[in-house]
Amino acid sequence: MGICRVAAVAALVMGMQMPSLARAQAQPVTTRVGISGVTLDWIALYGAIDPILNPTASVPGTVGPLKVTVSGPGAESVFRQGTTWGGIFAFGDPVLFSGDAGNTLTLAFSSDIFAIGANIQSNYYGSFSGTVRAYDASNTLVGSYSAGGQYNGNENGLAPFVGLESTTGIRKVTFDVSGNLIDPNTNAPNLSLGINQAVISTSPRTTVPEPGSVFLTGTGIGGVLLLSLRRRRLNA
Repeated sequence: MGICRVAAVAALVMGMQMPSLARAQAQPVTTRVGISGVTLDWIALYGAIDPILNPTASVPGTVGPLKVTVSGPGAESVFRQGTTWGGIFAFGDPVLFSGDAGNTLTLAFSSDIFAIGANIQSNYYGSFSGTVRAYDASNTLVGSYSAGGQYNGNENGLAPFVGLESTTGIRKVTFDVSGNLIDPNTNAPNLSLGINQAVISTSPRTTVPEPGSVFLTGTGIGGVLLLSLRRRRLNA
């Protein structure tokens, strides 16, 4: 009976630890190498045209093709860094541009993805903050992440990376910028933006317990076992 009681308590301890390992919301990904999957090359998907004529394209998915649709308030366009626009992407990077009329790019997917990220930049000189937001299939916001940058037109590859990862699925993301960005031609704020090739994951990452959680679980089970043995000796 003592061994059964110990096993039951140990199972209870392990059960109490498990919910802390689950991640229901999207988590930030701060570097491109943090996402392993499919690269969305805008030139390959939509062609070097301005504006985009066919905003929906197919990319490889875990089960069949995955469709990604681009939208925004402006006339979105595609080009390469350095050919028509200088910025802080690396020279030659494929750029998806929001158009001068808007500061948001929206990417909608035909089925769940589980991670997405891209480098982001504003359209005019000055400091800015780039943000990615992720939504699930019910259009509920599941997470956001922002990073700051400085636009200078040097094509130095220093555009900040903004990414998110979720174990429960992402169906839509938006990219936008904010900051005191002034159009030198009109002297008015302009918050248009571009992202370079995005990277996505079409399957969830296999999650494993963190070392600290494993240690706490093991410590709890060990304490239960020692307590049970001590009580058995006292009752003997």
